Amino acid sequence: MKIFIISFLFVFSVAGIVFCQSELTTDTKMDSKGIPANTSFGLLPGEIEIIGNPNPPFNPDWMGTDIKVYDGTTTNINKRELDLKLGKDGNLYLAMCINNTSFHGIRCYRSTNSGLNWTLIRSVSGTSNAWYTGLSMLVVRNHLTNNDSMRVLIFFTHTLTNNTNDDATLRMFSFLGNGAGASILATIDEPTTGKQYCWPSAVTDAALVSITPSVGVALIEYDNNSGNFYRIKYFFMPFLSYNVWTEYSAYMILGGLNWPSAAFASFTNTTITYIATEFRNNNASQIRLYGINFSGPSGDWSYDAVTTNTSYHCIEPVLTIPQTKPACNEAIISYIRTTTYGATDGVACYSYTNNHSTYTQYTLSNSQSSRFTWIASDSSRATNDYCLAIYGDFDSLNVKRGSPLNMGTQYSDRTNNYIPSSARPVCAIYKNGSMKRSAFAYFGVESGNPITGVYFDSENLPTNVKNTEGSVYSYELSQNYPNPFNPVTYINYSIPKSGFVKLSVFDILGKEVATLVNSNKPEGSYEVIFDASRLSSGVYFYKITAGEYIEVKKMSVIK
Repeated sequence: MKIFIISFLFVFSVAGIVFCQSELTTDTKMDSKGIPANTSFGLLPGEIEIIGNPNPPFNPDWMGTDIKVYDGTTTNINKRELDLKLGKDGNLYLAMCINNTSFHGIRCYRSTNSGLNWTLIRSVSGTSNAWYTGLSMLVVRNHLTNNDSMRVLIFFTHTLTNNTNDDATLRMFSFLGNGAGASILATIDEPTTGKQYCWPSAVTDAALVSITPSVGVALIEYDNNSGNFYRIKYFFMPFLSYNVWTEYSAYMILGGLNWPSAAFASFTNTTITYIATEFRNNNASQIRLYGINFSGPSGDWSYDAVTTNTSYHCIEPVLTIPQTKPACNEAIISYIRTTTYGATDGVACYSYTNNHSTYTQYTLSNSQSSRFTWIASDSSRATNDYCLAIYGDFDSLNVKRGSPLNMGTQYSDRTNNYIPSSARPVCAIYKNGSMKRSAFAYFGVESGNPITGVYFDSENLPTNVKNTEGSVYSYELSQNYPNPFNPVTYINYSIPKSGFVKLSVFDILGKEVATLVNSNKPEGSYEVIFDASRLSSGVYFYKITAGEYIEVKKMSVIK
């Protein structure tokens, strides 16, 4: 066990120029925004920070294409260079590693309307020989109800060895969720000579505590000389103290561990960090689940053998644990099962336990072409649709949403772009207001190589909203056309003055099934293109609320 204190630098800007002043601090007293009073920002030589972006590089097109959040190329190093989270403020956050000829660094975008629009809120970049090679993001709130205390913490690996991960260090980039105020950038730990850190995976108790949350980060240390993934490291930070971390290590004598995926779990008398890993040896790669105290292990690390059949290789596990009170009894781990390591006959699988003792294996698809999988869960389990799994090859992404015992219907080929083998898509499932939403993000290729951007898609989103010309003198909601329709129809509405507009679709039972508009609009006439390809045949109602104006109309889907 090692306890160490981190040195930061303070950054401020005038007219877009970044200035740095060195300042060593050990004081962890919090200010009103949840930032340690004397904590400051630490940039490496040649590294700069960008706050906000007045011209987000995207052009949403909801008719047949996904939202393009980031427009540009990148070279992926470690496959896990993307993360998607929902904050308690109801906003979505999307973080990514970008390495190209003009930018090497981390970008973080925020959406305040469930993914319809995205804004770059923070980024940090380094010199051309600096590579940002893997990340894991947390979004936490320091105050029980104050959304201004929302903080984004991005843990990433970083190297100064061009286009490799050699000697990669573990670093943290943290800032307020609204993009205001100072940021915190720190090097948490550096590996010993000849080693590198890979695949950070962060956990927090934020979902289950009403005080300032704590944070843990698991990763793998890799030996550059022998090529062995030989130990897990775990770092713990209590109460967002930022500058004090405790390090724990678990050595493995035989085989190697890689691809760690961590999740927090709470029980009656203890809190646990579970870490799913791929245990690789000469016979077969299997999935192990380690369990340690959230604040750090007190002895040897114990594990469960999630998969045991040595006839297969099980690789790239992703762990999710529904964050429920008072206990998190469930764990779901997705992975790819192949006949030999590196084979292209992958079957997308997951293992499930509700007692952290016995594990049952399920297949997401019998197709032997899956190359990736990701899984997420929601804390709201009132209905049996709190798990989301994505999987597929690099030409398509398939989606299933349900419970661990019944993951439901497969929705095939949800993406509009090719998915490169160098990076893994990520997903999220959450309840925002009255709507349950499934979402995913991925590095994509529109045509040829290289990567052309980062893309996002979600359930229950509108298709096209455009402003039409002409003066408006009254509120009006027009009948959709065509009606009945399959699967696309047009809805027009007018508002005589600027204000907040919500346009939603409901089924015959009154359940909201789509939100078409949910934002401030200037006065004018609008046309919304609604795609009901994911809805079944039947009668639906669409309702507009704009100020005191409310109107409802009926439409029919016929398939």
